[in-house]
Amino acid sequence: MIKIAIVDDHQIVREGLKNLLEVSKDFQVITQAANGLEFLKILATDAIHPDVVLLDLQMPTMDGYETSIKLKEKYSQIKIIILSQRETKESIKKVFLAGANGYLTKDTDFTSLHLAINRVYNEDFYFDMKFSNVIREAMVIKGEMLNIDHLKKSREKILSEREIEIVDLISKEYNTGEIADKLCLNYRTIESHRKRIMTKVGAKNFIGVIIFAIKNGLITI
Repeated sequence: MIKIAIVDDHQIVREGLKNLLEVSKDFQVITQAANGLEFLKILATDAIHPDVVLLDLQMPTMDGYETSIKLKEKYSQIKIIILSQRETKESIKKVFLAGANGYLTKDTDFTSLHLAINRVYNEDFYFDMKFSNVIREAMVIKGEMLNIDHLKKSREKILSEREIEIVDLISKEYNTGEIADKLCLNYRTIESHRKRIMTKVGAKNFIGVIIFAIKNGLITI
């Protein structure tokens, strides 16, 4: 069961999301907060932390941008999905650079929310493909910000054609099961490839792999 936190300054939104999510046996809402500062205080005292946080952008005291940055500094294992009314290029790029693993607008249906939570929990990231150009730009910028050149270079040919194919499919939002079906491989083989690719590239998560692959011209999204 995936443990969820909801951070939004509107109580009716928090309660609505909680009721919606807990219809599914896949999720358990363990924490709620009205802003980022309150959420960080809860994390500092609670022994059990959420796996995924649904985080509003516009909140008093501490907004979603600042909260994302602080979460990645102190609690990097918590995956962040931004829920926002905004859908501008600037806001999407900004949340990604702040460390968000996913981005959804508040008119998203439950099927998409369910998918997004599972994707960020299992695959590290989820962004609707209609934002692909914006995310690609942000990934390149983030690579520069993180000095991603410390990762191994593509010219060393450390990734096989099969591994590059898997990276490309993951960047296009295919999950492990879908990739296994598409490539006629079993689930465990794809999972082994994922771990091996991160080790080869020297990335801590698969977002780092995708940034590396884009910067080195191995894939486009």
